[in-house]
Amino acid sequence: ISLAAPLPKFGEAAPEAFKRLAQIITGPAPKKKDESGKVAFDNCISALFALARHQLPLCPPDVPAWQIVVRKLPLQEDEDEAKKVHKAVAEMLLEQHAGLLGPDQAHL
Repeated sequence: ISLAAPLPKFGEAAPEAFKRLAQIITGPAPKKKDESGKVAFDNCISALFALARHQLPLCPPDVPAWQIVVRKLPLQEDEDEAKKVHKAVAEMLLEQHAGLLGPDQAHL
């Protein structure tokens, strides 16, 4: 999803992807000893971040994508995904990205 999110064609699948990722991320977190589960969880957060960044107009109104992503940062289990996402977050903060910052900068 992270790689496909910037593509306009992915818009067809975006609403369902938003719903499923939000459901996974807001559900129970993986157990402490489940290393692959924790890495997969970070990948889900990264995918929702990419969707919010590139396909937000297609996000269902009942999915607060940016709020969900911001609450789960920083990523800690998947170092490669963490570097990409944290770099993008820093760039977006410098750009004063309204979605990432939230209303009245509530996500800071």
